[in-house]
Order: sequence, then C-alpha cells, then structure tokens
Amino acid sequence: MFFRPDPAIEDVRSPPTGGPDGTTRGEGRVRGHAAETVAQALRYLGATWDGALARVRNAALLAAAGFVALIVMIGVLITSVVLLITGLAGGLRVALGGRAWLAELLVGLGFLALCAGGTVLALGRVRRGFLRKAERKYEEREQRHPAATAE
Repeated sequence: MFFRPDPAIEDVRSPPTGGPDGTTRGEGRVRGHAAETVAQALRYLGATWDGALARVRNAALLAAAGFVALIVMIGVLITSVVLLITGLAGGLRVALGGRAWLAELLVGLGFLALCAGGTVLALGRVRRGFLRKAERKYEEREQRHPAATAE
C-alpha cells in the first residue's frame, strides 16, 4: 500500500503558491481581515468622538439655559424685593399721616438692618463651623499622638 496525499491539502514543506502580487491565499485573507478590522476601529473611534462632542454640546446648552434661568430668577427676586419695600413704605406712609419721606427712610433702614443682621448671623455660623472643624482636627491629633503634645 502506497500512501497518496490528498491534493486538496497543501504540503507545508512545498513552496507557497501565490497570487499575482506574490502573496499566498492565507496572507491575502489576513490582509483583508486586517483592513476590515482597521476600518471598523476607525468607525468606532469616529462614533466615540461624535458621542463625546454631543455630550459636550449638550452640557454647554444646559449651562447656557441654566445661566438664562439664573438671570431670570435674579430679576424676579429683585422685582419682588422692590415691590415689597414699596408696599411697606406705602403702608407706613398712610400710618404716618402722609409723610412719604419718613416712611421710605424707615423702611430702607429696616431693610438694611435686616440684611446686616442676616449677614452677621450667617458669618457667625460659618466661623463657628470652621472653629469646630479645627478643634476636632487637633483633638484627633492629640488622640493619635498623646506624647507629642504633653509637656
């Protein structure tokens, strides 16, 4: 019995038979797959870049809308305060017998005193918070290293 190899299977020892460009069938397939992989990777990178740009664009639009809303709210707040002060001054003017200058002066001083008092209270709370935080920091340091602070 004589062994005859299947002609459909190439012998690995035989020299490669190539196409017109000198490549074997396997090399051509690999190059084709590599080109397709590169094309897919470029499409993926392009889509990722477009998605990032869309997110940045949306964030910018939301920031612009928030800025416009902030301006509108500040306008509403200022208008409300002016109307409140004007109404208080008008009511006080009637109570003072028509002395508009005195009513406006008293309401203005009262509003300034209210703003100053609120500012003093808010700053006091912030200052106390900072002091408490510093105290806790040094107490924790004392607990970790008691010998370093002892005399």
